[in-house]
Amino acid sequence: LVLALGLRDGVLAQPGVSQTTRSKEWPTYGHDPGGMRFSPLTQINPAHVSQLQVAWVYHMRPPQPPAAAAGPGTAAPAQGRGRGRGGSGFAASETTPLVVNGVMYITTPYGRVVALDPTTGKEVWVFQVPAGNPSTRGVEYWPGDAKVPPQIIFGTGNGRLYSLDAKTGVPTETFGDKGSLDMNTPEILGGMTGTVG
Repeated sequence: LVLALGLRDGVLAQPGVSQTTRSKEWPTYGHDPGGMRFSPLTQINPAHVSQLQVAWVYHMRPPQPPAAAAGPGTAAPAQGRGRGRGGSGFAASETTPLVVNGVMYITTPYGRVVALDPTTGKEVWVFQVPAGNPSTRGVEYWPGDAKVPPQIIFGTGNGRLYSLDAKTGVPTETFGDKGSLDMNTPEILGGMTGTVG
């Protein structure tokens, strides 16, 4: 699966982000607290959208080691969940990237949350989820407060909620159990059967 930089810019109505970046970013799913999914930017318009070219490409699936390097008798690396489009072996993704303070944040169907430079596509940091996969819809940004720096928050398919430092990708020690919280508790499930996720 490939993520190409597209038209993910917009207005920001969130504290913790400078006024100069408000018209150039996409700080939450749906763009703003009202989920309007609208960008007021006018640099790209119907008159010349057909002339756009790919600025960069990011491969969500991490590089796989060659079979020979894995050693004899070692199984081939996993190709993702499911067969992918056209039997490609790539896992599908429906993530909505966020762009906040000049950094793009995405989840991948390969158990990773990634921060990227939105102008080059280069990785700023990568967090490998210990178990399960992050939400396929993306992450959320919290601007922080006097005690905690800005955070990237996301849930996983196995019912955990994570909080990562937005600048470093390191789990927040003071959140839950060293950066994650089990959502499959009697208090959260409230008598429902099954699991969160």
